[in-house]
Amino acid sequence: MTHQKSFTSIVPRQLCLSVVLMLLLSVSSHVVIAQQQQQRKLKKTSGVVASSDLGEFGDVQIFERSKVILPPNLSGTMLDRVHQGFVPGKKSTWMQDRLAEIEQAQKEKEKQAEEAAHIRLLKQFVDELVLITPGKGKFPKSFKMGSEKGEPSEKPVHDVTFTEGFWISKYEVPQNLYEAIMGRNPSRWKGPRNSAEMFDWKTANMFCDQLTLQLRKHRLIRKDQLIRLPTEAEWEYCCRAGTDTAYSFGDQAQKPGEMGKEASLLDPYAWHTGNAAGNDPPVGALKPNPWGLYDMHGYLWEFVADPWHDDYQDAPTDGSVWDTMQENPHRIARGGAWTDRYDRLRSAYRAKITPETISPALGLRCVKARNAKVKKLEN
Repeated sequence: MTHQKSFTSIVPRQLCLSVVLMLLLSVSSHVVIAQQQQQRKLKKTSGVVASSDLGEFGDVQIFERSKVILPPNLSGTMLDRVHQGFVPGKKSTWMQDRLAEIEQAQKEKEKQAEEAAHIRLLKQFVDELVLITPGKGKFPKSFKMGSEKGEPSEKPVHDVTFTEGFWISKYEVPQNLYEAIMGRNPSRWKGPRNSAEMFDWKTANMFCDQLTLQLRKHRLIRKDQLIRLPTEAEWEYCCRAGTDTAYSFGDQAQKPGEMGKEASLLDPYAWHTGNAAGNDPPVGALKPNPWGLYDMHGYLWEFVADPWHDDYQDAPTDGSVWDTMQENPHRIARGGAWTDRYDRLRSAYRAKITPETISPALGLRCVKARNAKVKKLEN
């Protein structure tokens, strides 16, 4: 029987090892070549550029399609260029233009939001006006102005009869509205719905003029209507709200036994020196008078349109402004403030101030009406 020799007996062991090693090297080189080819394909579709061409984006070497965030209104041509690996370089304004457009769009949105907020404030002001109709409903056509029990400046008591209606603000002008109209908020005691203060009589009238223009612009009042300070007679008529007592809620501010600045009967309706310590309230925090008007007693003194007269002798009887021929006359503030005792918050009380007076206890309330009649007299 013949025996066949094995392969290992014919071919030396070292030669076998050499052949195996060569095969492994060949396979490895094919793998490396395949990887290099794949990388070249990736570079063509990924957009590799030199760092010198990337300008301020020099640290970035490759961007992947899947991570590119495109503006929603990018044109088809530009979209194709991005998909082809296009990256704006130093000489391209594409990126700058897109950023500028985005920034401009953001500014437009902010401007629109500010305008919408501004209009909301104007509408809120109009919504908070109370219609006063002398001679109709609960509003008497006439009232007795002044007080025989009060200061000499409150005399003589005289009848005032109104010939037409008007609107008056439910609240003193809040700081957010004042700032929206005047562009600044000078108030010492800050709060968007706190009463605005720290401005003089002339500035109060400027506010009314500017508010009138804004309301007409947005068609929130008619062209023949305006916003102004109340006349002194309008103010007292609204403060009394159909009453003839010292306050709109009665004659007494104190309960029996109360001393000094205590005035617990007044406390529910007015901020005064007896209850204002430590408080920084928004408008309308306390009870209104019978006509739904807040802070007519206390919180802040309020400007009126009339100049000061020492008494009511020869005062107009139709509720109009009682003007004077004096140059830069003294002015009148009504209502009292958080800095005052209860007796200065009476409906008839009058304070004489200079037209330049500025105080954290002095603000305004507005009226919407047609042009007020003015009675001019020599002094």
